[in-house]
Amino acid sequence: MKKLKTQIELFNKEFSQQLTKATNQKKLENVRIAFLGRKGKIVALMAQMKILPVDEKRLLGPLLNELKKTSEQLFHDKKEHLVFTEQNKETSKQQQFDVSAYKPDQQESSIHIYTQVI
Repeated sequence: MKKLKTQIELFNKEFSQQLTKATNQKKLENVRIAFLGRKGKIVALMAQMKILPVDEKRLLGPLLNELKKTSEQLFHDKKEHLVFTEQNKETSKQQQFDVSAYKPDQQESSIHIYTQVI
């Protein structure tokens, strides 16, 4: 029982650490798969609940469900934050776009022949 309880606490800390390290959506999705996916760590803990006696299930079940709910909530919050920051970057790029900027393959212009004559 204590081993499972320490694993729950450890996975909670590890999930929050991995979540803070995720800087883009791909890394965030990898964290979600590692913890909340079908073969994730939290699902493995839930599979271990089958072999526990009923009184231990009553104690550890709510802890495990709380871990899963908080992990999902933290994941969704981080995902919304990343989407929001990426949208802000895109809008700032569009606002800073200069239409009259130099283009690398732009032809050099010359003075019109009539202007040269005059």
